[in-house]
Amino acid sequence: MINETHYARSGDVSIAYQVLGDGPADLILIPGIVSHVEFMHELPGYTRFIASLANFSRVITFDKRGNGLSDPVHEPPSLEERMDDVRAVLDAVGSKKAALLGVSEGAPLAALFSATYPRRTRALILFGGFARMLNGAGFSAGLDPATYANVVEGTVNGWGTGGPLLTIFGLSPNDDPDLRARAARCERLSTTPTMLRRLWVMNSSIDVCDVLTRIRAPSLILHRKDDGVVPVQAGHYLADQIPGARMIELDGQAHFPFVGDTTRTVEEIGKLMGTARPRPGDPPPSAPETPEPQETARASPLALQRTMERGLERLLDHEDELRPFEVGRFTIERLLGRGAMGSIYLAVDQDLNRRVAIKVLRATHVDALRRFRQEALAVARLSHPNVVPIYEFGLDAAVPYLVMEYVPGGTLADLLDEPLPWERSARIIGGVARGLGAAHALGIVHRDVKPANLLLVDPDGDVAKVADFGIAKLSGSVEAMTSQGTVLGTVGYLSPEQARGEVVDARSDVYSLGVTWFRLLTRRRPFEGTPEEVLAQPDRRVPDPRRVRRAIPPAIAELVQRFGALRPEDRPTDGHRAADAIDAATANARKD
Repeated sequence: MINETHYARSGDVSIAYQVLGDGPADLILIPGIVSHVEFMHELPGYTRFIASLANFSRVITFDKRGNGLSDPVHEPPSLEERMDDVRAVLDAVGSKKAALLGVSEGAPLAALFSATYPRRTRALILFGGFARMLNGAGFSAGLDPATYANVVEGTVNGWGTGGPLLTIFGLSPNDDPDLRARAARCERLSTTPTMLRRLWVMNSSIDVCDVLTRIRAPSLILHRKDDGVVPVQAGHYLADQIPGARMIELDGQAHFPFVGDTTRTVEEIGKLMGTARPRPGDPPPSAPETPEPQETARASPLALQRTMERGLERLLDHEDELRPFEVGRFTIERLLGRGAMGSIYLAVDQDLNRRVAIKVLRATHVDALRRFRQEALAVARLSHPNVVPIYEFGLDAAVPYLVMEYVPGGTLADLLDEPLPWERSARIIGGVARGLGAAHALGIVHRDVKPANLLLVDPDGDVAKVADFGIAKLSGSVEAMTSQGTVLGTVGYLSPEQARGEVVDARSDVYSLGVTWFRLLTRRRPFEGTPEEVLAQPDRRVPDPRRVRRAIPPAIAELVQRFGALRPEDRPTDGHRAADAIDAATANARKD
């Protein structure tokens, strides 16, 4: 049954994989914390389980980077990096669409892949999985941190003896000396105690709760009732959050699917994939749903695997001299702009014959990757005429990208050469406020509202759209984008509480909008000096714009100051309330 081991290239990393069977549909097994594509066959039940799946599918197994026969790594890889390893293996075997079987910590990885690459996901099966490992504010389907710490210490201290793996199996380490010896060798071949501890720490920070509702593949959640590692409540949480998912509780306590009775597991997987004969009386499997346009992420809309490996460094060094070139179905025409984290290009979607903007991440550190994905997750939930929509999101060769609407009219920064008429400025700021209000209603705080991030549909028009949610904060999210005490944003537009590194809410965006409105009305900055001098000013309330332009109606000037009040409680509570206040002030100004 054991086939030859091959290697796929994922960036600079070699990923070991095997292919077993030749069924009509592909199924890739995404392993948990323990894996070794060759030695796993020495464990009882594993080969029989794989062979059963291979009766109706082509089974693909692999070792994640840092495990088994794949390249070792110094630090635990992020989910984004491991997700690209899955893509690299599928590409290497010529699989355009596969069912994903995520086991244990492979489950959140499989869920993230399914949400990111819906067109490459035939079905999603999560066994003994979780969306988040630890309990916390608003989440109670995981483990208590103290319990988790005990699990970590117990497995790390006993690693290499076979005891930890057999405990995960739900077996007594003392029952079979030969089995314990094989389990011990599997532990040693899979990873080292040091890396194991780092993997446990990484698992404690995994959180894919926000992506579950975006999954559109037929989904099956399998969990043993007395799972000794991940509580069954974690499986129910997955089933509740993934649209249309089916939850099955299995008897037993083993954490791995190939331990104990596997008959029901194999049958249910076959039924979901539509390649195994169902039992009499069982309902037919659900048909895959078509992803909604804003949630669609094509498998390779930007062929960054080849293009960026050969030319990303050259591209970033010579952006101003960029010539048109092909990537996937897009033709990149020219650079639109660049910031600290990413470059944005104008491109043509050849399939749909429309212009789009493509944002490519330039930074490669983990925080930048997390923020980039956060932007996609945040904006994918938004649908508003004053917010720039994201069409697609993906990851190729560890280079994330976003495909967005192209808004051709420039930014509000282009309007700062001369003061704007107060009525036009009110119309523009009112629309922006309603776009921010849509975000605020979903618990999203932008945190970087400024003229450069507000795009004009027409340079002479009054419709602006909010862009660049790269440092957005999701209220109530388990995994915060930044810790308290960290300052992100643009000096001069930061609310006082944001500048102090405090937790912010929608009222912080209202303050930044007030600074932006002041600048449109007066062309001037409300606060002068170097960035350090601006941040050091104790009283940074937005001043009266009538000191610069006496013609501004009092109702408008007073509202600008209210937006820029020093205390958050003196400002409108969110974007919608700010927009309502603008409408009222505009009506009063016209009366005067």
